[in-house]
Amino acid sequence: MLHSFVHFVSLVRNKEKNMDEYEHFLCVLTIVLFILLLVRSLVALYMGRWNLFTDI
Repeated sequence: MLHSFVHFVSLVRNKEKNMDEYEHFLCVLTIVLFILLLVRSLVALYMGRWNLFTDI
């Protein structure tokens, strides 16, 4: 898992060298949105574990 993540980061860094400003902005925006989605999913999992969602 860690190896594939490091490989992905190295690929992104290599592609960054050939990107213009707009493509770089889109790449950073996409990564930030995926990180926010991951954090939101983890919070939802923890809320479910702590039974913070109540049945209506």
